[in-house]
Amino acid sequence: MEKPLYEKKGLVGYDYRNYEACQSCQYKERCTKSQKGRSIFRHVDQDFLDTIDLQTELNRDKYKLRQIIIEHVFGTVKRGWEAYYFLTKRKLSVSGEIALSFLAYNFRRAITILGPGEILRRLREKRDPAMA
Repeated sequence: MEKPLYEKKGLVGYDYRNYEACQSCQYKERCTKSQKGRSIFRHVDQDFLDTIDLQTELNRDKYKLRQIIIEHVFGTVKRGWEAYYFLTKRKLSVSGEIALSFLAYNFRRAITILGPGEILRRLREKRDPAMA
């Protein structure tokens, strides 16, 4: 039987239990050590989370490629630049802070790949003549 929506260890979901059925079940000893029977907690969005897990399993090669390409950036910003925490509060300012971190990361990569001379040449090329 389904119990109403509630919070358990910070998670919101449903608690399913049917102790009467557990008492007559032949697999009770293998299923649970509880004398009363088994209780199953499911997150309110568990169906969606299961779908994500299935998609990840079906696209394991894409997931591995993402880890190779993207996760390196987060690791570099976090550990290489000692950005373990945000200096600001609120979503808007934290978004700006992380955007600046990734802008600096991308700019640093461009300098490494192209070199400072090529970066300056391209910036001069794009400069608006009205600003000169």
